[in-house]
Amino acid sequence: MKRGILFLVVFIFLIGLVSATDYYLDAVNGNDDTGDGSFSNPFQSFSPVSSFDAAYMPANHVNLQPGDTIYLMSGVYDDVFQCCTIGTSEAGFYVGHFEGLYGNEANQFTIKAYPGEYPIVDPGFASEAIRIRNSAWWNVEGIEIRNAYQRGLYFYESRNMNAKNLIIHDTDGDSGENCAGLYINLVYNVDVDNCTLYDNYDRAPATNEQNSMDLVIFSSLEPYGGNISIHNCNFYQTPSLDEVSGGCLKNKHASADPNTFLHIYNNTFTNCKFHAIGTGTQNTYAHHNLIYGGSYAFRVRNFGGLTHLWNILFEHNTFYGSSAQGIIIESSAQGVNADFPDDIFNVTFRKNILYDSGSSYVGAHPDTGSYTMVGLTNKDDYSINQVEWASMYPDIHFSENCYYNPNTPLEFTVFFDSGDALYNFAQWQQLEGQNYDINSFNTNPLFMSTDPSSPNYLRPQSGSPCEGMGYYADQLPSASDVNSDGVVNVVDLVLTTFWQGKIDSDLDWSWYDHLDVNLDGSVNWGDVIDVLGSI
Repeated sequence: MKRGILFLVVFIFLIGLVSATDYYLDAVNGNDDTGDGSFSNPFQSFSPVSSFDAAYMPANHVNLQPGDTIYLMSGVYDDVFQCCTIGTSEAGFYVGHFEGLYGNEANQFTIKAYPGEYPIVDPGFASEAIRIRNSAWWNVEGIEIRNAYQRGLYFYESRNMNAKNLIIHDTDGDSGENCAGLYINLVYNVDVDNCTLYDNYDRAPATNEQNSMDLVIFSSLEPYGGNISIHNCNFYQTPSLDEVSGGCLKNKHASADPNTFLHIYNNTFTNCKFHAIGTGTQNTYAHHNLIYGGSYAFRVRNFGGLTHLWNILFEHNTFYGSSAQGIIIESSAQGVNADFPDDIFNVTFRKNILYDSGSSYVGAHPDTGSYTMVGLTNKDDYSINQVEWASMYPDIHFSENCYYNPNTPLEFTVFFDSGDALYNFAQWQQLEGQNYDINSFNTNPLFMSTDPSSPNYLRPQSGSPCEGMGYYADQLPSASDVNSDGVVNVVDLVLTTFWQGKIDSDLDWSWYDHLDVNLDGSVNWGDVIDVLGSI
């Protein structure tokens, strides 16, 4: 009986695979007029496989079905088309536009580079690059997106969306409308893995320059978004901090669903203006991130919308900067309601390393360019009265951190309405009897290297008092370390290559599931590529 059920499940699974179609795009050798999207006769652009209003539907249009994959061959995809009526909530012009397409866990939609190919999506600043709206179970993998206007890749009002192995850079646009390389708006269940995002910002901001980011998240309106994981990514900005530039990652509006989360881990952030990681949403967990340079490492605040500063944890991160704020926490009453009865609750900063080489500290309001190692304030008016402070400080926790500045004594700030209160490290530890950082260190972490190309970049030496803190401490094991020996190497590559073809319906799958690095239910070349990337 059990064997019969198993065969039935496998049969249904195979039927689902048979019904799926692979479409091929080739920007160099394809043809939208005469092509049929097959491997031997590919389309040239995204137009035949995209979503359209009826008035704009091209003659050669195909209707995608759950399970379909769009493979991109090498070349530059720069054809911008009109999909819909201008004046609606849609901008109207895209390189790729997909709407109302709902897959499921077994039959997902995918846009990806064909193995061995290197496709580039480039709208030439004429439009957004790719937008996916009102859809579910989509994967975008292995492509470069550049020179978009306003948004490079846009996930909108959708569920179960994945971005993997992408390079998104040089998006320009209006900072007042939240210019971003990757824009996630009202989406449940998002995974962003192994992506590189850089130099996405408004080149000529009139106002709201801080709304230019490599990645921006909105989650506050119905349908509510949340449950977003961002990991193994590289974020950076190349302009100097005194030039027009952008930040790196921001969850701007909190989810109204109290059970959702934002996880940010195993990423690198370099030279991020305004902040590397900014959040105003509940259940944020940012851990094992490396942050080099920039303005602020971490910013917890109301960014201009629904804000829930509840259960926010920064742990095992390493920051190395010069004249930059380590963390600033800015309470706000904007999001107080029945689910969140206080403006701030259980915000914790622990086991982090903050190294700053600035020559002096100046305690002043946060947006003036002056800074201290840690700052606490109220975003609503950039100052705290005594009543607000009495409510705020018991819900903020600092412990087991490593702070160091080789050039000047540390300084910590509370921005009171009666004037800024500045504290040295010992005074900070005694503040209000809260035992802030009572078990933390003000000491040199003794980094083995400050060269980003070194494998020991910002790793404390053995025996350093800060050895158990920061990015390298308590690291999560890599999924690519399939033999669990603590290192990803050629042995892992051989194992994932040798056992190609094993799938989760195999009776002996439990012997091989650890080789499924990308968790897609099989041991395939995707796992090999992931192991290669980790090596």
